[in-house]
Amino acid sequence: MPLTRLNPIAWLRLKQTHLLPTLLIILFSVIAAEASYRSNWAELAEHAYSDLWHRLSGVRHQPQHVVLVVIDDQTLAQHNDDPLAFWTPYIAQAVSVVRQAGASIVGLDFLYAISPTAWLNKMSLPGNDISRTYDAPFLNQISSGQLVMVGSQISDNDFLLPHTDYLLAIPDTNLSAGIGLAEFTHDNDDIVRSYLTAPKMRETTDQALPRLTLGALLAVRATQQDPTATQWQLGGKTIQRNDHLHSISYAGPPKTFKRIALSALLLPDAMNNPKVRALKGKVVIIGGQFFGMNDWHATPYSKRLFGTSGNLMTGPEVQANIVETLLSGRQSKDLPMALRLGYFLLAIGIAVLIYQRHTPWHGLILFVVISGLAALFAYTLFQQYTLVPVAHLQVGLLAGYFASYGKRLTAEERLRARVTKIFGRYVSTEVVDLLLRSKKMPDLGGETLNVSILFSDIRNFTTISEKLNAHEVVEMLNTYFEKACSAVLAEGGTIDKFMVGCCHEL
Repeated sequence: MPLTRLNPIAWLRLKQTHLLPTLLIILFSVIAAEASYRSNWAELAEHAYSDLWHRLSGVRHQPQHVVLVVIDDQTLAQHNDDPLAFWTPYIAQAVSVVRQAGASIVGLDFLYAISPTAWLNKMSLPGNDISRTYDAPFLNQISSGQLVMVGSQISDNDFLLPHTDYLLAIPDTNLSAGIGLAEFTHDNDDIVRSYLTAPKMRETTDQALPRLTLGALLAVRATQQDPTATQWQLGGKTIQRNDHLHSISYAGPPKTFKRIALSALLLPDAMNNPKVRALKGKVVIIGGQFFGMNDWHATPYSKRLFGTSGNLMTGPEVQANIVETLLSGRQSKDLPMALRLGYFLLAIGIAVLIYQRHTPWHGLILFVVISGLAALFAYTLFQQYTLVPVAHLQVGLLAGYFASYGKRLTAEERLRARVTKIFGRYVSTEVVDLLLRSKKMPDLGGETLNVSILFSDIRNFTTISEKLNAHEVVEMLNTYFEKACSAVLAEGGTIDKFMVGCCHEL
């Protein structure tokens, strides 16, 4: 069959226009990246990147809205004869000083499920009237409406709350304004990275129940907004009351927040302390920071390189980070869907186009390079409180890698076999390889090219061959052909034919 009848040539069209298969591979890879993002399939790997950004950043910003009052080991040592359950007079005195300093709201991150007064009354000690006044200072601070206590949600509308005496002291017994829920949201690796404004609970018309988490309630109360509202303006942003997870924008590693030992607030001249006077307008959280307590939590700063563990963060400081996140407006946000899909399409599209033109080893190097650039880009935007996926992008890059080279291992091998079968009978193997590598469609009707043709002859071949036997003639020709052909082939030439014959010299 004449070559001019092979139009269109399927192999050459596929060689020049890979548009449809390439687009399908890009689309498949972007879908794989987006599916992994929505299903959280690569969540742990994504968290690992986010945690690394936190550790590399160190202190991201200096907190401006929250100060911690801590019961540390030194404070415990000064009152080592008093069990913590009987510390309500000390707490009341500290709250009084903090309020006098002008704090906007005070949160107590201790759950007093028992009352010292009730316990003393139960003991019925003769001649002991201390039980009548023991809790009076603490009850007075609660009744002021400026002290928010903590509770715990056991299940929907089932709570572990402070003792009834303390609940009754809350103004109007409005637990929504006086009790914040202390639970944290832990990821699958037991690290606290996000928070809720309001945990899920059964519908109820009773507005007195605790509804908000402690951090959210303190932020709302500090801005004098209604805790029972469905949304608030915090840090210049609209915050909804729902059970959706929001990222905690940690200000920094443990001990980033300013703190004052509770013992400093119990001194007679506490108001002369510059640190105390600096509490004006701040949200103050009172909590523990002593050896042996069980309120320690893993955060993005808790893991070090090679999986080793680092410092944990106290519950009060995690709450402080939540309050600071809300009041500062530094709320980390995911990349919007349209931008995320465009980002996936751009990065994966570039990678797939390069995959099509390079070897698998070069493709792996490209994967590493693009992953590194993506990580650098994500870290840069992390500083602006925007979360850009890296691990999910890598899922798409890998999908494009395997799809691209899988296609080449199947389609191109079949194409090579077909081309060789069609053209191998007319041209040399070198010419077939040249056609396969060519990006230009040949004109099968004929082309005009500048070429060099070499005709080679062995001088005095007849005379020489007459003096040699057949074996020696063949050996001489093989030696000549090896040297002559290697020079031609090294320059990309084609050997057309060998003609061996004798002719008489003139």
